Amino acid sequence: MRYSDIPRPEETRALIYRIREARIRDQELTRHRSSSRADEPIKLAKLRDEGVLTSAEFGAEKEKLLGE
Repeated sequence: MRYSDIPRPEETRALIYRIREARIRDQELTRHRSSSRADEPIKLAKLRDEGVLTSAEFGAEKEKLLGE
């Protein structure tokens, strides 16, 4: 296929770039969600260590996270 064979090549190119940018955004969001979720037990442990959460509260919250 040649460039001249593509109908409305500029619109096609713009569409390809929009799809590519959307995929990159989706990947970044997924990566952010994964790292945020992985950080939750560490945050809970810090709150427990600071005395904000009791050991029982920490355990309950950790179970909720692991159960999801």
